[in-house]
Amino acid sequence: MFAAALTLLTSLTALLPLVQGTSDENPPPEGVTWYVNAAGTGLGTGSSADPFTNIAYGVSRSYVGSGDTFLVAPGTYDDEEIDFYGKSLTIRSSGGSSVTTIIARPMLSPMEPHSAARLRSGEQDVLIEGFRFTGGTGSYECTGFTSAVGGAIEACGGASLTVRDCLFEANTAERGGSIYAQDASIEIEGCRFTGPGTEARGEAVYLLRADAEIKDSIFEDLFYVSADIPRGGGAVVADQSTLELERCTFQRNATRFQGAHLWGRNADVTADGCAFGSSTGYAGASISASGGTLRLMNSTVRLARAIQAPGAGIFGSGADVLVENCLFELNRVEGTREGGAIAIQAGRLNVEGSVFLRNHAGQGGAIAISQSTNTLISDCRFVANAAPNGGGAFASGDSFATIERSLFQSNTALPTGAGGAVTGRAVLEYCTLSSNHAGTDGGAAADRASLVRSIAWANTPTDLAPGVMANQSLVGLPAGATVTAPIDGDPRFWSGSDFHLLPGSPAIDAAPISEGLDSDGTRGEIGAWPYVPGYCPPDLSLGLETPVCTSIASSSGEIASLTAFGSLSIQRNRLLLLTRDLPPQVPTLLLASRNQGMMTVPGMLGPLCLGSPFLRLLTLQAPSRPDGTAPSWVRLTTGGTNPSPADLTVQSGDTWNFQLWFRDSNAGAVTNTSSAVQVTLR
Repeated sequence: MFAAALTLLTSLTALLPLVQGTSDENPPPEGVTWYVNAAGTGLGTGSSADPFTNIAYGVSRSYVGSGDTFLVAPGTYDDEEIDFYGKSLTIRSSGGSSVTTIIARPMLSPMEPHSAARLRSGEQDVLIEGFRFTGGTGSYECTGFTSAVGGAIEACGGASLTVRDCLFEANTAERGGSIYAQDASIEIEGCRFTGPGTEARGEAVYLLRADAEIKDSIFEDLFYVSADIPRGGGAVVADQSTLELERCTFQRNATRFQGAHLWGRNADVTADGCAFGSSTGYAGASISASGGTLRLMNSTVRLARAIQAPGAGIFGSGADVLVENCLFELNRVEGTREGGAIAIQAGRLNVEGSVFLRNHAGQGGAIAISQSTNTLISDCRFVANAAPNGGGAFASGDSFATIERSLFQSNTALPTGAGGAVTGRAVLEYCTLSSNHAGTDGGAAADRASLVRSIAWANTPTDLAPGVMANQSLVGLPAGATVTAPIDGDPRFWSGSDFHLLPGSPAIDAAPISEGLDSDGTRGEIGAWPYVPGYCPPDLSLGLETPVCTSIASSSGEIASLTAFGSLSIQRNRLLLLTRDLPPQVPTLLLASRNQGMMTVPGMLGPLCLGSPFLRLLTLQAPSRPDGTAPSWVRLTTGGTNPSPADLTVQSGDTWNFQLWFRDSNAGAVTNTSSAVQVTLR
């Protein structure tokens, strides 16, 4: 009995250091959880019953080793300067950043700044989670005592760390007001960085030769205003580093120099799914890239304000800039400089699938390129951008651009500029330019621009300025421009703001066959938007018809079906009919009548469901398309003195019936009919 009791007592005694803390002479096994509570007494031993009261003190204990975890209770931890001493640790708050604050050791003299946490001995896989950091002033160790960096956290010497769910508020340093990483690897997740700070370049994060990922984080109210340093970024700087940003938000940041939100210097920077909000600065007031590569994807850049400097949204100098699926809105260059959304000098620019809305600059309201910048722009929309000196949307100085499948609408170069949409050396292929305005010439294009297989329509004072060249294009008022192989007629846009093509547009199937065939087997369209027979704008309606009768299957094996869509409003004049499941490329004729009937016609397989008298809308006679569709735009009029023979004269409240006749060799017949439908106009 005594021996058993002695054995049990010995076992409990061996476990006691793990419960109450331990001494330097008896290190615990790896993976221990240590406890910290500012409300404790003394310095503590790290147990749950006797927690450390200072994080730095606990980390410095020699018996604390790599793999250990510090669980920090809610409270305020001041006078902190946590040196990790090469240990790979997890430091996590139990209550989160709203209730757990780390205040760095106060700076007693300008030569004695302090970071709240320092990693400078190759620490690996460090995790810092759930704290509010404030009052940091930086440290000199990583820079060899040349400048104070990393107001809250400093990492160098090959360290790697993750910072998660932290708040950084009112920290400052010469570089990296909150975080500085040099020759290190860092991941930042779910953090918020906010000012005010005063003297930091890279007010929130500064990276030097570092690899970094920043996700789901917010950078706001950060200001770099020092007049002593000749350049600097307001929120994040990547200097000779690799940086990936995902789903981050930047707003209300400012700098006296460039990149209030983000500055890349000979860096490889990618931003995906980010929102870059209001900013103020000089070149690249929002984002700046000096050398290196900048990739911006699925992001928004709004409300950037550049003061007498180019590129309010993005400024690139000697950089490769790639933009995909982004929105640039209400960015502004104050003064005569260029590029309200983007300005690139001596670099490369590739923009795809993006929208430029209401940006403003002296030249190139949306985009300006210069100094031999090579540019490709494709599948973009430029709407209501402005530049009083020319190039309401785009301006090219001594550089060259190719612009493909893009729309330019309501851009202006007023009051004295030329090229309401585009000016300079640019080739526009398959573009649509409409309702753009210039003060002198070329509402659509001026200077050395050229159009290929494009549409320039309803621009003022003319569509093209003298010297502009257009080939295989539809141009309304070419003025002194040279137009070869022109395509004539009204392009028949859906509306003044929707540039999809209506049936019967001369732009449909107008591209040369050498350009290849569309997916429906026809030649392509000129202009920005391909023709879609069943297209209906979001503000209009599908399924406007009431069925009257069905028909009999044609040689295609299907019954040809007729549907109505668009609008029943006579004033709107957008009633469209689409017949599907026809034999390909057979003659068709749309029939209309106020009356219904049921008639069989010799040689015609299906019934004629329209009553007498009926109209043959000869102007809508056209072969079915290779995909077996036949679209028709029924042009409505209430009469007047000279109604067009292409119009159907109607009155409000009229009910009309429609049916398509078509050639069809099937079961001994030579013709057939579609189903018939009825619509009531208003």
